[in-house]
Amino acid sequence: MSFIPSKIPTSGNVQERISPKKDSPEVDPNAQELLLEYLANNSDEYRRVRDLRKKGWENSQGDEYFKKQRQDADGADEKKRRFFYYMMKSIALDLDLSTGALTRGSLKTERVLDMCAAPGGFIDQTMVMCHDITRVRAMSLPQDEGGHEMRLRNKSVNVEFRDITMLAGDMGVVEQDIPDSFPERDTFVLDRVFQPDEKYDLVFCDGQVLRTQQRSEWRERGEATRLQVTELALGLEHLRTGGTMIILMHMLNTWRSFKFIHQFSKIADVSLYKHHRHHRFRSSFYLVAKNVQAESSYAKSLVKLWKDQYKIAAFSSEEERVRMHWEDKEVAQGKIDEFGAEFIKMGHNIWKTQADGLENAPFIKGL
Repeated sequence: MSFIPSKIPTSGNVQERISPKKDSPEVDPNAQELLLEYLANNSDEYRRVRDLRKKGWENSQGDEYFKKQRQDADGADEKKRRFFYYMMKSIALDLDLSTGALTRGSLKTERVLDMCAAPGGFIDQTMVMCHDITRVRAMSLPQDEGGHEMRLRNKSVNVEFRDITMLAGDMGVVEQDIPDSFPERDTFVLDRVFQPDEKYDLVFCDGQVLRTQQRSEWRERGEATRLQVTELALGLEHLRTGGTMIILMHMLNTWRSFKFIHQFSKIADVSLYKHHRHHRFRSSFYLVAKNVQAESSYAKSLVKLWKDQYKIAAFSSEEERVRMHWEDKEVAQGKIDEFGAEFIKMGHNIWKTQADGLENAPFIKGL
């Protein structure tokens, strides 16, 4: 789990960090425009957030505020690292109080998987609250590759330090899929690190691309996609039927968020959660999927889709990566007609929490 602050814009060029550029490979302009128009016409709380963000973009104090947050995260001293660890414990506790994700799922929480576990607050808090746990599998980016310090208090958890975006074998990649001239070809892990029958009751998918990680140029293309689909595909593939997934997301008003939430709503009982204090200025929120029908044909089709997207993000051309994220306009409108009202209902408290926070933010209050 990363504790990097979400990239919320405040002014000038920072706007790009909250509304993806239309020429970005990961943005479908047709679907995005349809969604934003629908939200603006149907959600008062979304309009509040939109208008407050615009105020923030016009105030340079916001740039300074979030610049300091990024500096604190990237170069955190012992005091700040301790704060971030306890912040994650606090979020885990409140998330469970709000959603029952840790202690009131369809299954007893006995086996837990977290593929981006640092600094460890989520796992430690889960182990305090769930007394039936028999196994925790935790992974984290090595510190010498830019990963965060692991502060797990529970010494019975053996952390595997690895870059999960390179778990190509588990994502269905074979040696023949990798072009002979591909840079750093040998760094892909082609052996599977998960057993086919390895299953968990609770899966955390909460990684973020880290600014502190030194990456080769080729990895900057599609890195965020590879990280996200790796967590989602392997998390869902190795979830027991009836289990729970907790997924960190950003920017509820994007087509990508809409699509993921719509997909999970077809196989699970879905709710959204946003911490009232730690995330009040940011776009961050959690998708909580309980009672996931992980063995359903649709769930298996999602796993296949995400594994295919991993290959495209890693090895395909820019044109193919762009095409991967695009949606036919009529298809997008059909999905909005089908799920839009429920999406707004689910997102109401997320937007309200952020709007209430931004109204009182030091870089907006009084403008």
